[in-house]
Amino acid sequence: MAYHPKWNAKYREHWKPTYFDNVNRRWDSLLKIKTKTYRTQDPLFFDHDMEHTNGGIKLLLELLHDKGTYTLPLKNQAYILYNMSLKNHFDPNVYKQFESGLRNSSDKHMTARIAFGALYAYYKSN
Repeated sequence: MAYHPKWNAKYREHWKPTYFDNVNRRWDSLLKIKTKTYRTQDPLFFDHDMEHTNGGIKLLLELLHDKGTYTLPLKNQAYILYNMSLKNHFDPNVYKQFESGLRNSSDKHMTARIAFGALYAYYKSN
């Protein structure tokens, strides 16, 4: 009988991540026998543990300043602000530029979790 390898426990980790792939859910399921951990439950997730390879949020801010285009979609602005606040990196120029271009930004595909991430960033940055 042929079946898709997605349903075979041996190959489960190579397919679409599920609720049980979250790091906080590692004890919830007996199906949790795998080598990779997908952090899909956090839409604002940035791998801060790999700063030595990806450059971290500071590199992302440098690229933002070099391009000079601060009229990003609101979900991208929230992503940048949230991860800046997690690393305690405060750049007042980013906040000023984002606030000045709010009228030109699009607010499509923004969920409550992303909006809360931006609010948390404003709270933490004071």
